[in-house]
Amino acid sequence: MLIDVRLASSCEFTVHPEGVLMKTSDSAFELILQELLKQKSRLEELAQENQELRSQLADLREGRGISVAILGQRFSPARLCRHQPLGDLE
Repeated sequence: MLIDVRLASSCEFTVHPEGVLMKTSDSAFELILQELLKQKSRLEELAQENQELRSQLADLREGRGISVAILGQRFSPARLCRHQPLGDLE
């Protein structure tokens, strides 16, 4: 449903192009606008969070940020995989 901004401030009844009789008012238009802005903000937050999670997942898949301690020595799977094929670890 479309609301003409010029009509929204008049607080009158108007006929929408689709033939629907609507009462337009500032408060209704402002409420819709506020909700749209909230949803846009939330969408941007979720997109940012999605990007961060994808980056973290890529790091985990590569073994970055993970270390294994064996007899007091720390090993990083990411470094081992870069330097040696898995069959050559023995």
